[in-house]
Amino acid sequence: MVDQALRDIVAKEEEEITKIRNASRLLQERVTQIGQERGKGFESIQSSNHDKMSRAEQIVASVNDLMQHADNFELLDLKPKVMHNLDFHKELQFQTVQHSKSFIGFKGHDIVTDADLGEILEEEKWEVKTEFGKHGGGEGEFKWALDVACFSNGDIVVTDTARRLLSTFTSKGSYKSTGVQSGTEDGKLIQPYGVAVTDDLLLVTDGQDVKVYDRELRYIRQFRPSQNQVEGQSKSLLHGIAVDKKDRIAVADSERKVISLHNMDGFIISTIYHDDISSDCFLFVSSKERVIFTNYQKMKLVCVDFMGNEVFKISTSIDGKPAKPYGVCCDDAGDIYVSVYCGGYGTNEIHHYDASGEHIGCVVPGSYNPLGMTFTPTGDLIVADSHSVKVLHRL
Repeated sequence: MVDQALRDIVAKEEEEITKIRNASRLLQERVTQIGQERGKGFESIQSSNHDKMSRAEQIVASVNDLMQHADNFELLDLKPKVMHNLDFHKELQFQTVQHSKSFIGFKGHDIVTDADLGEILEEEKWEVKTEFGKHGGGEGEFKWALDVACFSNGDIVVTDTARRLLSTFTSKGSYKSTGVQSGTEDGKLIQPYGVAVTDDLLLVTDGQDVKVYDRELRYIRQFRPSQNQVEGQSKSLLHGIAVDKKDRIAVADSERKVISLHNMDGFIISTIYHDDISSDCFLFVSSKERVIFTNYQKMKLVCVDFMGNEVFKISTSIDGKPAKPYGVCCDDAGDIYVSVYCGGYGTNEIHHYDASGEHIGCVVPGSYNPLGMTFTPTGDLIVADSHSVKVLHRL
């Protein structure tokens, strides 16, 4: 009876494994099919646009050649043909790629029943995984949660600019500590704004200085990006800060309209000047060695390379209406996520752009007032939402 019971268990195990494998195979085949269908769609649009562009280039070349070699009488005789060609060129319309079709994913069920492993996700959606904090002046509360950073262990640091302090929370939102252990006057925060993390060191922009703390918020050192005060030049005021995978620090000086790139010791690598660096400037350094920053008042999203060359500059909008961008961050693929203000609390959104600045769509609607953002090591999105902090998980 024992042997028979063991054989029955193994038989049931094999039966369930077979079901799961069959379900997995069907899901894999479906994902592959979706990818192929979308790929053919993209290729068809690309081919059509390429054919139209080639036709247009031929028309331009032939008209230019005619203008250079024909005399006035020949031009009058050929005017109907030339005008027909130019009319075709003027009315040329290219097909637009649906960037919303660039996403595909899979959500596995926590409990697998009847070999139902999960579902294929054809649209990008995010949901609130954790939310913590509320409006107030007590422990774990915020008067104006502006920016966030995340340590390698998942601990989250939040800048409260109204209270001029930092707060630390666990990855699940449990309160840990507030303030900084300065030890000296230099370590005290006067005008904190942006935060970033590298090698488990915390970097904070504070007036004219970048201050460095450890994971327990103990003060270590500081450096000043703009060393020299020049007569007639605005006094430095630092806002956004970001760190890339190679520990290069980018700092935005809103008064001098400059972004400076530094090594960890504060040594300056390069300086980028741009008129669109504003007093509400958030920035991020993408994996493609580009600096992306926002201009709230001008409603612009700007991307420059490390030499200061402009890669793109776009106007941010929602359904054709101008919208003001705040926080910005990038995922490992270089795609860009931007929090935008739509005109009232509770109606604001987070939007997704690809690495070239092409708008893909809204991924988080109906937020209170999202500001600074960053990704956790596991790919969740942390958002400073003024009076609380939200950790969003991609479905």
